[in-house]
Amino acid sequence: MENSKDNQRVVRRYYDAYNLKDEKIFDEVISNDYIDYGHQPPGRGLSGAMDDYREFTGGFKDARFNIDDLVVAGDRVVARWTCTGTHTGDFIGIPATGKKMSVLGISMYRLRDGKIVETRNSADVFGMLVQLGVVSPPGMKADKAA
Repeated sequence: MENSKDNQRVVRRYYDAYNLKDEKIFDEVISNDYIDYGHQPPGRGLSGAMDDYREFTGGFKDARFNIDDLVVAGDRVVARWTCTGTHTGDFIGIPATGKKMSVLGISMYRLRDGKIVETRNSADVFGMLVQLGVVSPPGMKADKAA
C-alpha cells in the first residue's frame, strides 16, 4: 500500500508545476502510462500532461491554483481547488479577453509507485466562460455577464 503522505506530496508537487511555471516537475510526478479523463479525448502519458499544461498556461499565464482541501485514501488523492488568472492568450479557441477569472474544481488522482497514473476532473468551466464574457446565463446578455 502506498504511503498517504507521499501521495499527498506528489499531488501538491503537481500543482507546483502550474504555480511555479516549471514543466520539469511533470517528469517527477507523471507516470509514463498516465491518463487524464478530464479531457476529450483523454490526455495520455507525459506528453498529454504537458499539452494540457501548455494549453492552459498559454491562455492564463498568471494562473494560480490554491488547494482548498486535500483528501487522501490509499492510492487516491482528491483535491478541491480554486484557480485564478487573467485571460491573456488563446484558450480553447477563445482569443484573449483580458478578463480575470476564478474557477472552482475538484480533481481525483490515482497514484502508483510515487507517480500520478490517472486524473479525473470536474471544474466550473461554464462559470469561467461567463466571467470571460463569452457566454451568459439565461436571461443575461453576454456583454453584461462579466
